[in-house]
This record gives sequence, C-alpha cells and structure tokens, in this order.
Amino acid sequence: MTCLFSCSSLILQICKEEKVSGQLKLPVGNAMERAAKYTGVSERTLYRIQKEEPTQQRKTRTDKVTIDDFDRAVVRRTVHEFLVYRKQLPTIKSLRKSLKEKIGYIGGKEHLRRTLHELGFRWRKTTNNRRLLMERTDIVLARINFLKKIKKFREDGRTIVYTDETFVHSSHTFHRSWQSDDVGLRVPFSKGQRMIIVHAGTETGFVKGAELVFKSQSHTGDYHDEMNSTNFMKWLQEKLLPNLPQRSVLIVDNAPYHNIQTDKCPTTATRKSDIQGWLRRHNIDFDEKLLKAELLDLCKRNKPSPEYLLDRILKEHGHDCLRLPAYHADLNAIEFVWAQLKGIIGRHNVTFRTSDLEQHIYDAISTITDEDWQSCCTHVQKVEQEYWKSDIAVAEDMDGIVIEVCSSDEDTDTASEGYASDTDTADEDEDNILFN
Repeated sequence: MTCLFSCSSLILQICKEEKVSGQLKLPVGNAMERAAKYTGVSERTLYRIQKEEPTQQRKTRTDKVTIDDFDRAVVRRTVHEFLVYRKQLPTIKSLRKSLKEKIGYIGGKEHLRRTLHELGFRWRKTTNNRRLLMERTDIVLARINFLKKIKKFREDGRTIVYTDETFVHSSHTFHRSWQSDDVGLRVPFSKGQRMIIVHAGTETGFVKGAELVFKSQSHTGDYHDEMNSTNFMKWLQEKLLPNLPQRSVLIVDNAPYHNIQTDKCPTTATRKSDIQGWLRRHNIDFDEKLLKAELLDLCKRNKPSPEYLLDRILKEHGHDCLRLPAYHADLNAIEFVWAQLKGIIGRHNVTFRTSDLEQHIYDAISTITDEDWQSCCTHVQKVEQEYWKSDIAVAEDMDGIVIEVCSSDEDTDTASEGYASDTDTADEDEDNILFN
C-alpha cells in the first residue's frame, strides 16, 4: 500500500511539473522511458514485468453450429428436392434459405459448404461453364444397391430388423417448462453420467428381450468407444439372436464394430510369414523368394471381396445383414424411435440421478408401442421411395448435361462456392438456372 501511495505521488508531481512548464518531460515516442520516469521503477524491472504478464488467450466461439444425423438427412433430401421436384440447380444461397425454413438452420455459407462435402456432394463444372452440385457416385451407388436389396427382401417376405445404439445423459430433460422465480427445475450444469442404450426392432415393435442398457466409462465424448466389437458381438449372441424372428434381415450402420473382417487382406504392418500364410489359405501361387513388397502386391491383385464376421454369424443362424449407405440415418427406422424415446425420458427425468435415469429408460422402452414402430417403418419406406424417384429423375436430367470433371479435388475446391471471390454474384446468377 505504501509503495502504491509513493508511486501515485511521484506520477502526480511529474504531471504538475508538466502542467506548469507546458510541455512533456520526455518525448511521447519513448514509452518505456516515460513509464520508468513516472513510476520511479527502472526500465529493466519494467521489461521483466512485461515478460511475466500472461499472454492473452485466444477467444473460442461458444455459438458453433452443429447438426445431427437427422438434419444431415434433411440437407441431402433438400438437394434432391431441388433437382427432382423444383427442377432447379441447388446453390448455397437457395439451400440455406430452404433449410432455415425446414430445420431453423443458422449456419453460414462456409459451414453449409463443408456439410455438403461431408455428405459426398461436389461442385462441378458443366460444358457451358455453369456449376452443378452433384453427389459422389460411390454414395449414389451404395444407396441404389441398398434400396434394391431391401426391396427384394420385402418382396420375399423377410422380416426387416432395425438396430442401433444411442446414449442419454443423466441431465437429459426438457429445457423449457412452466416455472416461476420461486418454483422451477434446476438443471445441473454438467451433463452427468452417460447411459448407453442398444436395441433392435421391427414394424411390430421392439425385439423382446434384446435391450441392453449400461453405464458409459469413456471420457472421450464418443459413445462408440464403449460399443466396441467385443461388446457388440456379446450383445448379438446373448441378447439379439435368441429373440430374432426366423429369416430376419438385420439393418446396421457402418460403425467399425459392424465391419470386422474374418480374414483381412494383409497390409504393410503384416509380417512376411503371415502374408505367405494368407496366400496359401486363398490358394494363390507365389515364389518363396519374393520380397514382402512383391507379396503385398500379389495380395492386392488377388484380393477377394471382404467377408465380415457379423455376416457369417447371422448366416449361420439363417439371417442376413444389410448395411446402410453412408450418411443415410433417415433410412434406419430405429433412429426415429430413439427420438421418441428421448422425448419420453426428458419428460420424466427431473431428479437427474443415474439410478432414476436407468429406470426411466426401461419405462420409456415399454411405453413405445407397436403402432409407434409401424409409423416409423412406414415413414422410412416413404423415404426409400423418394430416393428411388430422385435417383431416377436426376439420372434422366443429367443425360442432357455434360460434366467436365476437374483434374483434381483441389481444382474442384477452389471452384466451389465457399472460396470463389465472386460467390454472391455467382449465387445470384445460379439461382436463375433451371433444367431445360
């Protein structure tokens, strides 16, 4: 306190002297020397204090835009809607406007452009120098194959079983309710304990006895770390298979634990002796003197179609497995059931205790009716029909447009809407482009 008083007195005395003389004691340009003169502290000390000051941390955004799998599916269907029903080329500007009306999308142009890239869409040039938003052919092909197979399974009278995993935190509840300043629900600041839910269902309801609910021990933020291949196979063999209807078709996504291969093709990490053993098992002739790189090339040229452990187990029990195309959560009926289940849990979870949450989960599962499942499955079949129509319509419309494929992805990215310097002008022009 004494030091602060003396420092203030010195500064005040110098300021008074400058007032009387009508000029500064030291030039304004020399900040460090002036600070030492005013405070009575040496310049060396001031330099040391300046170095010890904590560096200013970069501010992080708290309003980042995030969209879930359902919203991504809406983005995909909106692109198809523009091409098929509106007969109009989708642009970032027009898509943002439409998505804002449908799902309240608040993301910017760059965020939407990244989302479209993640969903497999690319911005390509046509021969008339106009640009066209196109879907990656591998994703289109995977969707067409899926739709053909599931249609055939239904025609054969097979039971379609949808399966998936989800999670609920102990703080999960409705964020709005009737309350006053005196009476209201106090929601914990932290998310709390996370519960993993695994289940399966058909158009007649949940598969009886197939539910699995357990506490998450992972701290990574990704519940898929908990549902690994060991846990999934244990659930499959102990919970699901004993309760599946005969000749079922299991719908699964592309999680890593669904795609464990039984005899995986060797890689550079595989030992040479193991590579040779793999070649012998597949009756592929090779020279014992070949180097490892030559053996790997031989494996690559004779690589068979992958055989998955899940498919083999299901086949042994008279069932089939059908994998969803990437980024198509809207083709899995249980995703819509999860939304209903979490809504039921949110209405009853007011204590935020893990023990109560577990009971709420089981109660919510029993609350979901067969009619709810029937409605979700019917909705998914409508989505399948929409994809059928859009894929056919887009293919017919594309016949009249010649696409110049860029020489590299870099060329495509630089020509995309997000990076073009005349983006706004291009958007205004493209908004008027229609299919002939």
